Amino acid sequence: MPALMKIKSAYASLPTAERKVADFILEDPQRASLMVINEIAAAAEVSVPSVTRLSKKLGYDGFMSFRVALASGISNPSPLDVEPIRANDPDDVAAEKLLLLVSKCIEDTAKVLDAKKLSNFCDAILNAKRVLVIGKDESGVLADLFARHLTLRGIDANSATERGLSLAYASHLTDEDVVLAFSRSGTTKDVNDTIKAAHANGATCALICNNVTSPVSMLCDYHFCAARVDDIKALSGRETNTAQYALMKVLVYLIEKKTSNKKYR
Repeated sequence: MPALMKIKSAYASLPTAERKVADFILEDPQRASLMVINEIAAAAEVSVPSVTRLSKKLGYDGFMSFRVALASGISNPSPLDVEPIRANDPDDVAAEKLLLLVSKCIEDTAKVLDAKKLSNFCDAILNAKRVLVIGKDESGVLADLFARHLTLRGIDANSATERGLSLAYASHLTDEDVVLAFSRSGTTKDVNDTIKAAHANGATCALICNNVTSPVSMLCDYHFCAARVDDIKALSGRETNTAQYALMKVLVYLIEKKTSNKKYR
């Protein structure tokens, strides 16, 4: 996963000092990629250990490997790069920017997607006795929609989007079952408690979220990280589900493809 995408994905869960480092890097990644750790710490007005902690939290051995990844990521700009949406943009300009940002969001998700793992997860769904799909709010809409797609294709699937209901379902899951959680933040208590319960019962667990550092990702057999449109988060206070929706549609297509192939063998 590109370094900048990792920072954006983990941003909401970062403590104050690490967020200052993230803010500095996101403001001018080109400049940051040329600086040594002491310079970044001074520019962000934090301690050197704060820069190191951020690097390790993002999955790097240390600052140097993080800086190399950062430089590599910005050396090949996307043709879909676009100016940020601003609150005072005219409607037509905002609409055009948003469509380009949504396209970039899906492009970034495609760059980090492990397609083999996605295919393997589809196999797990097809071989499962039962499938539970969970989510809250807008992610709950995706959960309901995906469960409906599975049911229409003859798979025993249920969605649980109400408080406490998903946990009740999870208590009956076994190692023959699969649970998939949609979560933008990766920190929703009901969703995470359900994953913990399902994992404890031996169920195959999967998570699609916008947060690479979700606290339950380590409990999941499959973790697919989706990019988000940061400008929408900044302007409306809500993240986008665009890339999650795209991943859901890919899952539906692959499951349908695998099912059709079995029919004609």
